[in-house]
Amino acid sequence: FHGVGHAFMVLTKNNLNESLKLCNASIPQRSLLDPKACYFGAFMINSEVNRSTHPLSPCDTVDEKYKQACFEDKSGSMFTEDVAKNISFCETFPVKYKNYCFSRVAKQHSTTTRDINLLKEDCNMLNVMYQSSCIEDVARDLTERFPNDYKFLTSYCSLQDNKYKNYCFAKIYQHTDWLHLKDNLNVACSYIKDDRKYAEWCN
Repeated sequence: FHGVGHAFMVLTKNNLNESLKLCNASIPQRSLLDPKACYFGAFMINSEVNRSTHPLSPCDTVDEKYKQACFEDKSGSMFTEDVAKNISFCETFPVKYKNYCFSRVAKQHSTTTRDINLLKEDCNMLNVMYQSSCIEDVARDLTERFPNDYKFLTSYCSLQDNKYKNYCFAKIYQHTDWLHLKDNLNVACSYIKDDRKYAEWCN
């Protein structure tokens, strides 16, 4: 459905408002389909073709039901290679949508590197109220990239401050289960030595 948002932008000659209306019209009444994927597709194309001097445009003016998809797209489309600058940009978001932006900060390196010290440093740069979510996002991404490298995955969690370790280990457990690799959890536990108390699923 994300691609449908792209198609509507082509169909309307990059008219964002008309494309969003088409996203709504394409969902049958009482359907369980979520139009947000279509919105996101439309906003993604809009970011590429309709550049604005105002960095939060059009997210600050669209109707409330479109804001989540818009700010999620804005998080990625405005990022640079400078993590500190990206974090500063995320701080300009309304509080309700900041977490979507900070999640993209985590992805900036978690999808490209195995340097767990760098990944820890990225999350530590965030406001403390967003750090646990950042660590969880990184743990999820790493589990998806390296689903069988439990020595590496658990070493990332063991590197975290004690107050965040349980969030990290829990995300490895949850995402391993989601990937239908639950039989591998015993292997993961074999690498968790001093931090067993933070990984309840190993006890």
